[in-house]
Amino acid sequence: MADAAALIVHPDGRVDEVDLASTPSTLKLFYEQLECTDVDVVRLTDSVDMWLDGEGLITGRALNVAATLLARLYGLTHQGYVGPCLLCRVDDDGDSVNLTADQVTAFRAKLDDIIRLYVRR
Repeated sequence: MADAAALIVHPDGRVDEVDLASTPSTLKLFYEQLECTDVDVVRLTDSVDMWLDGEGLITGRALNVAATLLARLYGLTHQGYVGPCLLCRVDDDGDSVNLTADQVTAFRAKLDDIIRLYVRR
């Protein structure tokens, strides 16, 4: 199946799509989409990463309830996550690439449930 997109999950519950394949610099796109100058990565699965503002806790960014609860579904219970986050796939070379269409559908369904139940808009 062809790649679809990466997902941006905002603290207010919005979920946007972005195409990692359309940019010459994935890192620059991360900085722009996450509105930061330092990024950090959380490995949700062997093939899916969640990228975040690396200084978001220090700078007081808003708690991202959806990202925090999504991470907890994958066993990451040690902290809350703040600011927007970007979900993407990791290819065999370790590069960040778009999620597949099936992954986008599955993550959107999980996020829709989380947002409907736990995120105030």
